[in-house]
Amino acid sequence: MKINITIEATPEEIREAMGLPDVRNFHEEVMKDLQARVKAAQDPKELMKIVFPGGDVGKTLWEQTMKNMSLLKPEFSIRQEKTDPDKQKNKA
Repeated sequence: MKINITIEATPEEIREAMGLPDVRNFHEEVMKDLQARVKAAQDPKELMKIVFPGGDVGKTLWEQTMKNMSLLKPEFSIRQEKTDPDKQKNKA
């Protein structure tokens, strides 16, 4: 059995119905603070401290993650369809 329910509501209405807190003011404050810190960062190292708050540890973790992802081998392969030489001749 399959049941589809469609609800037309704004995100605010859904948030209120589910009892979730309204974090818009908090989000705006955090974004203003982040924007001010990025604008104030004159030195590239200062900007990196904002992007990677863990300092060198965060940067190293990011680099290791990217390196490990590049070493992963996909678990799937793309099969190429075998073509029949006789059919290829007939198409030409």
